[in-house]
Amino acid sequence: MIFVGERNSMNDKIKLDGIIEIHITSICNLNCKNCNRFSNYKFKGFERWEDYKEIYTEWANKVDFKKLTLIGGEPMLNPTFIDWFKGVKELWPDALIEGCTNGTRLDKVPGFYDEVLKHKDKTIIEVNIHHKNVFEYTTEVIKNFLQGALSTEHDPQELINVYDTIKGKDWPDSIRNSDDLNVDIKKEIYETFDDKLLLQPTRYTDSNGVVIDVKYSTFFNSVAVKNNNNKNLSLCNSDPKQAHDVCFSKRCHTFYKGIFYKCPVTALLGEFIDQHTFELSNSDRHLINNPDRLDCNASIEQIQEFWENIEYGEEVAQCKFCPANLESASTEAVFK
Repeated sequence: MIFVGERNSMNDKIKLDGIIEIHITSICNLNCKNCNRFSNYKFKGFERWEDYKEIYTEWANKVDFKKLTLIGGEPMLNPTFIDWFKGVKELWPDALIEGCTNGTRLDKVPGFYDEVLKHKDKTIIEVNIHHKNVFEYTTEVIKNFLQGALSTEHDPQELINVYDTIKGKDWPDSIRNSDDLNVDIKKEIYETFDDKLLLQPTRYTDSNGVVIDVKYSTFFNSVAVKNNNNKNLSLCNSDPKQAHDVCFSKRCHTFYKGIFYKCPVTALLGEFIDQHTFELSNSDRHLINNPDRLDCNASIEQIQEFWENIEYGEEVAQCKFCPANLESASTEAVFK
């Protein structure tokens, strides 16, 4: 449920309940095909918390959130990640603060575990493992980060979501969870389909109650950039409505450099094309560089109107740069 327009009589703020991300770096140490943040194309840049603290303080004077996600790139490659985590937590103490990470840097951020432990009831760590190539390494990092005895849980939905596509001739017509599969079928999944991740734990909890949720996101849908090399890159030229209808990011609303955007593509595409070679018309460049957005000087009424447009509204002109027909492909994640 969204509370847009519901005012807090004490401070006249509004509360937004949706998927809201703060993009703090475009750098990543993995090279995942079809990354919707373009991090597989040597996308550079990160934001220091101190440079944006005052801007987000102004946002906090006007808006409350149910949940905020720190994201990249790989957010923990931002050298000021711990400052972002502390700073956002201080500005929005009642919000759930999520770190969305590939998990490979969890144990490389001094003081992060202590901060998570301090705020464990209001903190989510979501680790996205994008390929079997990084599974063992990432799992070891998770175990090193957590403390004491670990307990694990499985999400049966992970297997159910792809069961029909991997189903063998003599397998059950449907399953409720991985417990419905006999030992031979599980062995076939491991060996024939090489899909070990489907049967792995999806939640780790340590002796202090610190939780890490794991998602095995091993397939990404096609994105705006059509070519998979760093030369002669091009963008889609789609019907905006069709692209919006199939878009999996249309409700992932994004703060970037203190500005609020409809989605990560509208937020990042301008800077991305500046760092790479694209053949684009002047009108397309203008469109990319001028999406609808809000800065921290917006009024409460402007924020409310903008939110209603991006959360419930239809396509925007920039949707033309995203695909109207999605194709899934293995992320093929490898370390850079």
